[in-house]
Amino acid sequence: MSTYDERLTAVEQTITSLRQDFLQAIIDHTRSMTTLNKVILQQEQNMRDADHEITILTGVISAQRQDIKEMKNCLESFDQRFTSSEEQFGQSFVSSEERFDQRFTSLEGKLEQVVQLLTTPPGTDK
Repeated sequence: MSTYDERLTAVEQTITSLRQDFLQAIIDHTRSMTTLNKVILQQEQNMRDADHEITILTGVISAQRQDIKEMKNCLESFDQRFTSSEEQFGQSFVSSEERFDQRFTSLEGKLEQVVQLLTTPPGTDK
C-alpha cells in the first residue's frame, strides 16, 4: 500500500471517528435538551399551581379581612351596649340602695317602737 492510500485510510478513519463523536455529542445534547425541557415543563406546572394557590389564599385572606371587620363592628356595638347597661345598672343600683336604706331605716324605727312597747310595763300609760 502506498503512502497516499495509508493517509487516505487514516483520514477516513479519523472522519468516521469524528462522525461517531459528533453523532454521540448530538445524542447527548438531545438527551440534555429533553431533560431540560422536562424540568422547564415541571417548573411551569409548579408555577401555575403556586399561582392558583396564591389566588385561593388571596380570596381566603379577603374573606377573613371582611369577617374581622364585622367582628370589630360587633364588638364595638357590644361595648357600647355594655357601657350603656353598666351606666343604667349603676344608676339603678344606687337608687335601689337608697330605697333599701330608706326601708331599712323605716323598719328599724318600727322595730324600736315594738321594742319600746314590749319593754314598757302595762298600766303605766297615762
